[in-house]
Amino acid sequence: MVAGRKALVDNAELAAEMTRAGAKALGLTLFAPSCPAAALSAINSPAGLDSGAIVKEFRDTFSAVVANGQGDMKGKLFRIAHIGYYDYLDTIGILGALEHVLTSVTGKPVAYGSAVRAAQEVYAKSQAEKATTGRGIVRLRHFSYCLALREISIGGPSELGWSSHSTVTEGPRSRGRDC
Repeated sequence: MVAGRKALVDNAELAAEMTRAGAKALGLTLFAPSCPAAALSAINSPAGLDSGAIVKEFRDTFSAVVANGQGDMKGKLFRIAHIGYYDYLDTIGILGALEHVLTSVTGKPVAYGSAVRAAQEVYAKSQAEKATTGRGIVRLRHFSYCLALREISIGGPSELGWSSHSTVTEGPRSRGRDC
């Protein structure tokens, strides 16, 4: 697997694990707890609540895109994406917003910070594991940005004439860093 793709998958898996922990801390259940995906987290709507209300509140209050269920699952679950340009801060932000959204749409109190704390614990554990394996701290946003430049746009590095290891010298986050 190309290093950039591996970083994207690792990033998505970490964001998904953080999101699942945050959702559970809020008392929410996962749609498929026995086989969770890295690309997105499917979370069941609280009993008696159409997930469309959650999706709408995210959009209206935070300008955040959270998807409703599809087909028979529409109104029963909502989905939070992890693939692409998402990282630690995006995940913490969406979970903090979820705490407010749930309070707003259910009218019930939420233990503010519980989802964020659970996600931070997952992140801290992952960083400790990386430090003990000698991998160091991965800069997730940087890798996602490099991947977007090299792998996703225009079909990948070979079509752009880039080697499999390039230095980003242009763009909003360049600073001449290696990808």
